[in-house]
Amino acid sequence: MKSKIMISLLFVMCVFSVWSSNIQDLETLTFDIRYGVISAAEAELKAEYIEYTDIFNTEPVSALKVTSTAKTYSFFDVFFEVRDEITSISEKESGLALFYRKKLREGGYKQRRLHYYLRDSGLCIYKKWRYKQENFKTKYIDIPEDTYDFLGAFYKIRQMDLQVGDEHLMNMSGDGTTFTAKIIVHKKETLDTIFGKKECLLIEPQLAGETIFKNTGKIMIWLTNDEYKIPVKMESEVKFGSFVADLKDAKNVGLSKKD
Repeated sequence: MKSKIMISLLFVMCVFSVWSSNIQDLETLTFDIRYGVISAAEAELKAEYIEYTDIFNTEPVSALKVTSTAKTYSFFDVFFEVRDEITSISEKESGLALFYRKKLREGGYKQRRLHYYLRDSGLCIYKKWRYKQENFKTKYIDIPEDTYDFLGAFYKIRQMDLQVGDEHLMNMSGDGTTFTAKIIVHKKETLDTIFGKKECLLIEPQLAGETIFKNTGKIMIWLTNDEYKIPVKMESEVKFGSFVADLKDAKNVGLSKKD
């Protein structure tokens, strides 16, 4: 299993110019990942507000930090062990990218990558760890000023007033590529969720060209149709089949869980 699972969520995006506080500090969303009828993994998204600086951005910036973790359950580790962690830091008000880090361990595959976004200079400094050489290879990538990373952009879409039929474009940069993504709002559906029956918006992120996902099909995401836009379900095709991610727990969100 490739646990680029939670990264699928990262493609849900669009420009949002007015700050909204519907995402609470320390919001935590926990998902159960199923392949067919088998629960194979757990993934978590945690959001928190911080003051951010780094070696390139030395002035403190109010930022949203989002951490995504994914790990297979112990019984599934025998077949394919996954331990992934992704960190996104974006400007609090604009949602534009500041920093993005990936640390993946999926079976025998490992990946470690850093992204520093210098948008005023039109550059992303992309560092890819080389395990044999035990050092980073650095690449300088041209980016538009209004560039988002995958994970931070997903949190901005949740702050929009989405309507059925909407289509939005956005500049994205990550893993050594810059591209345009489109988000389509298909329809409304009512789902049974941990919050009870909720009307949801079914959205589909579409990518221009081949980016970090290879051999994948459609990615479909259901967001609650309210001010919180909480992701309650996701379906995606991968090379070896398909998976479903269901929200199984939520903390510090605006909605109350069903007893």
